[in-house]
Order: sequence, then structure tokens, then C-alpha cells
Amino acid sequence: MRIKFILPTGAKVSRLLAAIYVLSASSEPFSLPPSSCKALSECHWASYFHHASLGTHLNHQFFSNMAGKLKAQNLLNVEGSHSTGPNCIRAETYNLLRLAPESLQGLEEFVMKFFEDLPCTTVICISLLGGALASLLRELLNYPSSVNAWVLLSRLNMKSQPVVILLPVDSVLEEVSDDDASSESGIHYEHKDLDKQWHCPWGSTVVDDVTPAFKTILEENYLSSSTFPLDDTKENRLQWWTQRKKLDHRLGKLLRVEKKSALANQLISGAAEELEEEESVNREPIILVLDCEMLPWENIPVLRTQEVYRMPSIGSISAILDRSHHHQEQAGMNAAAFPLIDPLDAFYLLNPSGDLSSSQAAFEKWFRDQNIEGKAGIAPTVEELAGALKSHDLFIYIGHGSGAQYIPRHEIQKLENCAATLLMGCSSGSLSLNGQYTPQGTHLSYLSAGSPVIVANLWEVTDKDIDRFGKAMLDAWLRERSSPSVACAQCRLVAELKSMSITGGKGDAKKKIPRKKLSKACSSVLCEDYCNHRPKIGSFMSQAREACTLPFLIGASPVCYGVPTGIRKKKDS
Repeated sequence: MRIKFILPTGAKVSRLLAAIYVLSASSEPFSLPPSSCKALSECHWASYFHHASLGTHLNHQFFSNMAGKLKAQNLLNVEGSHSTGPNCIRAETYNLLRLAPESLQGLEEFVMKFFEDLPCTTVICISLLGGALASLLRELLNYPSSVNAWVLLSRLNMKSQPVVILLPVDSVLEEVSDDDASSESGIHYEHKDLDKQWHCPWGSTVVDDVTPAFKTILEENYLSSSTFPLDDTKENRLQWWTQRKKLDHRLGKLLRVEKKSALANQLISGAAEELEEEESVNREPIILVLDCEMLPWENIPVLRTQEVYRMPSIGSISAILDRSHHHQEQAGMNAAAFPLIDPLDAFYLLNPSGDLSSSQAAFEKWFRDQNIEGKAGIAPTVEELAGALKSHDLFIYIGHGSGAQYIPRHEIQKLENCAATLLMGCSSGSLSLNGQYTPQGTHLSYLSAGSPVIVANLWEVTDKDIDRFGKAMLDAWLRERSSPSVACAQCRLVAELKSMSITGGKGDAKKKIPRKKLSKACSSVLCEDYCNHRPKIGSFMSQAREACTLPFLIGASPVCYGVPTGIRKKKDS
């Protein structure tokens, strides 16, 4: 079975191996023979195989894109034009995306290195197991037929042992009370586009078995946000808002721990204690690696106030952090654990289609007041946008969709470096699943181009409410940028201990730090005046969601892809 795992088609085998090792660690009847490598426990193997089963298509997309850039770079080097700038791709970065060794003989060594090189933040891998594997687990563990899916959750952290949990999921999440149910209001609606219908981006998956109500809510959200009353009266507007608030309440109810059958309770309650830090005041960022990206995991109670990011795989996390460290070294900066951006070094694209007048009115003057460069009411050329993405720290898009109609995904992926991105259009962060083909999503193109963080929407949103979210995020980033650069107590203590240590006479300033040592020191490294424990881009998501009139139907749609990214003020600005 391990031989099948190292093949390109090994995702299903990896999930099965992960489940076998979980059972071996938790139940004597399923115990496996001890591994020849005593440093690797069943939990190590289970979490490793779990991680290897996730994002295989997406990791291949990262791998292929980076391989192409590395090949082109090597060709330039052979021809005598050596690429050594801050944007060049290193072979070390490329190798971080490998999921398996070339042969079974090197597997244990490969797995040991995988855990040694874990990124310097907590990673939570989540899978929903359905179909034949779910049936097998149900039979082995004698669970009732109502359990038709399982959630597999792994927590990986370089500072602690891996934790793996397997939980049964009952298919009773579709319950909706009569008060919450959608009903005909008696108003006649005008559709924006009669030919346009909601298309489920994920087709059919185990998610539909676990929580069929979720797909229904998204479809009703699309239909209600795409229609207007023919008679624009106060009564009709009130009824429209009543329907929207009912949908918001239904989604919130699905995500909150209110009933035994609620989504959060079913999937996460058994792991909640593992997710909580001992000191809730200074909880660290979490990165989710998922096989069910359509669900708004960030909005379950245990995560809604947490700083949460999403990435396709653990290898892609390490690759982006490694590129950031390399860029900092090449730029002559002291190494920081995470990327840093200046939110005023930005380029905006506002209402390029010309039909979102309220959004343009809400933001255009604000952008001018901040002296931010950009365009409003007109569509730019692909070359203009590509240049802006390469030369700025932040790209802000407020318009329809993901903006791919103005710069296609393949043009983004050509970039050698890319700005952090705020994409406020409908479904701008949605991942389209296409059967056995590689999933597609604009945010993946930004990630593969080197963007450190992308804030984007999982489903359709309405302009005024998502504008409230976007404005709250931008205001919070600028407040953090303007706050004094004072190190926290933990950083001051580390700095004092460093100053007391005896070092060699040849200065340590701007010393190159190997990636492994950098990751181990990441919780205490200072980048000039920047404290790594200060709030980062994703830490403001929770308060921005609450700025929405519909905090779940609209506020739960935006998520953060990427890695924790700090906010700084450039010295020349």
C-alpha cells in the first residue's frame, strides 16, 4: 500500500493509510507492527499521510508552475545571464512542494525531514471522508447507519507532537425550523439576467450528504441577491430584507453550536480543546489545509475570532515563506518570520465595469485621500495590471467576480512576484471542482505567483454589505500601520537575552539564516522595528465580518488565503 502511496494517483491510498494509523494509535485490535524508526509514532504517520492526501491537484499546479519558472531560470543561467535577484526561484523552494520520495526506501527519512521542516505556525488539516472509506470505518467501529461520513483532523506544529482525531458525522444537519424556511412572499421580482442560474462550484461531494442545507442556502442567496421587486415600495423592500435576514439566520444557525446536530459541534467539538491555546489572549495564527474548501470553516465558533488562513498544502505554505525569506535576504533586510506589506503601497481597481456606482462613491474619495494609485470606472489593460501587481505591496479589487476578466489567470501565474490582494467581487475565492481535472480558482494563480495573502469571497455577495467589510479591513490595516512600532514583552525579553549573549567579533547583523534555523527561531525573530506578535492581515477578519448587516450570509463569505502577513510602514512613505 505504501508503494501505491508514492505514485501520482496516491490520494485515496493516503487517506486510507491515515485512517489505518489513527485506528492503530487509538485501538489495540487495529495496532500495527512497530516502525523501524522509533522517532515516528502512529500519530506522525497518520498526520503525514493525511497531509499527503490533501490538495494533490493543487500542489501539482504549484509544482508545475514553479518547475516552469525554475527551468526558464536555469536556461538563462546556462546562457550566461545569471538570475540572482530577489524574485528568482530556488531549487530548495521547489523541493518543498514534494509530497513523497522517489522510492519507498527513502520514505522514513523523507517523513522525518517533513516534520523537521514544518512551517512556523500551526497547521490544521481537515478532510471529510465519505463513500467506501466511510462505510468501512462504520463497519469496523460498529457505528449506526446514520453515520455516513467522518471528519479527519490533524494538527501539526513544529513546537509539539502531531495530534490526529477521527470523528463520526451524522447526516442530520439539514434540519431547518418553519420560521427559518424560505417561503413565497407574494412579491413579483425582476431578474437581472433571466438566463443566469446558480451553478454549484463543487458539483456533488460528501459535503452534500453531511450538510445538504448549505447548498440550499447558497442557491437561495444567489437568487435573492440577483432579483429586485418590480414595484420598489417600502413594503416590498422590507419583505426582501426579511428573506435575506432569514437566510443569514439559517447559515448562522448551521455554523453555531446551538443543537446537537449543528455543524461545528459535529465536526470540531472533539478537537476544540486541541485548537485552543493555553493563553487565549495571544493565540497564534492557524492555517487550514482542506479537502472541502466550499465550507466556511473560519466561522464556526472555535475559529470565528481566531486569525485563520487557508492554503492548498503544507508544501505550498513552506514555499511561500521560503520565497519571502529569500526576498528579504536579497533586499538586505533582517529576516522576519512572515511576509510584511505596507497597505499604502497599493494599487486599486474600482468599479471597472462602471455599474457599481454606490461602491465607487464609497471608496473613490477615500483612495484619493490616502494618495493610493489606481483606476475607477474604467477597465485597465492587462499590462497595466501586471505592472501594478509586480510593483506594489497590495492590490485592491472592488468589482464583479475575481477580476480575471481584466487579467487572466495564466497572465498572473507568469509574474515573478505578486502583491497581497483584496478581491471583493462575488465568488472571487471560490474553487471550481471539475471531476478528475485540476480545480480552478483565481486565488490559486495569485498564490502561485507569490502573493503572500489573498482576501476573497467563497460565494455571491451584495455590493453595499461587502463594501462595509472591505472598508472595515482597510481602515484596520491603516490603523495598525500608524500604531507605534513597539515590541511586545516577549520580543523585548528575547532581545535582552540576545544582547547578553557572547558572540564572535565579526558582526552578526543581517546574517543569513538557514531555512531550518529560521523556522525554529521564527517566534522570536525581530525584523528591524517589527514585532512578530503584532496583529497581521488576517487578524482583522472577525471584526470586519461584524461590520456587515448580514454577518453570516455576507460576512462569512470572505476568507484569507495565504500565510500570516504583517503590516509595516515603509521608511520612505
